[in-house]
Amino acid sequence: MPKNVKQVGTSLGSFSLSAAFMSSLLDEFAPELVAKTACLDSDPHFWMPVTLGRQDYLDVMSKKGTTEDEAGAHFDRMAAFRAKFAPGGEALLGCVDVGQTAYWWDYGRLELYMNNSLFVTAASASAHALRRFLRLGDGRQQLSEIAAAAEVDAGAVILNSKVGGGRIGPNSVLVNVNAPSVDVEGCVLINVTSTRPIKGRGGLLYNVVDEAGGLEPLTCDAVRADVFMPGGIKHVMHSSLATDGGTAWKVTLDGNPHSFEGIYKANQPLDVQECTAAADAAHKQAKAKL
Repeated sequence: MPKNVKQVGTSLGSFSLSAAFMSSLLDEFAPELVAKTACLDSDPHFWMPVTLGRQDYLDVMSKKGTTEDEAGAHFDRMAAFRAKFAPGGEALLGCVDVGQTAYWWDYGRLELYMNNSLFVTAASASAHALRRFLRLGDGRQQLSEIAAAAEVDAGAVILNSKVGGGRIGPNSVLVNVNAPSVDVEGCVLINVTSTRPIKGRGGLLYNVVDEAGGLEPLTCDAVRADVFMPGGIKHVMHSSLATDGGTAWKVTLDGNPHSFEGIYKANQPLDVQECTAAADAAHKQAKAKL
């Protein structure tokens, strides 16, 4: 838990759904899924309306900026859904005791995403279980082309990547990385295509396309994520592992075109498939230059 957190509330964040329940949810929200215009979250739109009283739910949603009419309509919709799915009043949600020795890998915050991504390189029973869960097996370098002259630490995890040389040091994870060379240690690179060398210690690059070329390296000492939108729009977002995204949600950090909230809102009306296609096209274009 972040050190600055002083108070916590009820939260259900991990769900195992039966096939029948999932099918019913898909039927209920088919109009939204077809239109791809709504934004529904598991907390305010799923478990809260089926576990809270109506007035309690309205009070919670009012604090989130939702009008009473809108919140009331959704509460009534979920009440009808519950009555239809469980007409006998059967329990809709229940807790599952996973014991005290179960492994838990949380990726819900930047710090945890970084730590648990790097954890796949560790030598422990839990790390081995995580690799098994991710189906990495015993091979930490799979479907990759790494130059013979490159220095690669035995513990580094490298998947579906093509690197022309350099050094991949300990505690490094490279997934879908294409670059002329790298010099990284303690770094996580996910979906990165760069026409220039990549160099860094302890950084994170996520969905990055860099076509600057030349010998000046693309640095990986902090955090960078590229956001692709239809129409050739790309926003380069920078952060750091020390930055609390929740606290800085509305703040436009130095070097960023928008705040995190601004990017979130700009993404809301967009088609995810179109954004993915734009990102894929950018990666393909950059790879052709290598």
